[in-house]
Amino acid sequence: MVSPPPGGGPGSVGELVVRVLDELQAINRPASRMLVLLYLPTLDELVGGGDREWRGFFADAARRRGIVMIDGFDTFDNLPARVVRGLFIGSDEANVPDAAGHLSASGNQVVASALYDAIRHRLPPTTLDDGSASR
Repeated sequence: MVSPPPGGGPGSVGELVVRVLDELQAINRPASRMLVLLYLPTLDELVGGGDREWRGFFADAARRRGIVMIDGFDTFDNLPARVVRGLFIGSDEANVPDAAGHLSASGNQVVASALYDAIRHRLPPTTLDDGSASR
């Protein structure tokens, strides 16, 4: 796991993240596209007492650039630890090398629903499957 940005000086991971956000914003703004940053916490951040410093770093970087940030902590923090653990692939069930720690199918479904709920009011009106408008 990458450690939080130490001051964000030249050549730091934090500086690289900021440059990537700036470039993505520069690409999307002229095309009137909405850039959304989805912060997905690790299992260790959620139930293992892991460092949450990246959360604040990304929130600040997004806010300063006018980028919409959806904080995955808001989705997971209200769930019991045993439920949260079930939304991630455990080392005992990983049938793909290095899959442990990634979201499971259920975890991806939870995140997709939360993402949709967070941005649907910002989307242009469209016709949904049931014929109703999204706004």
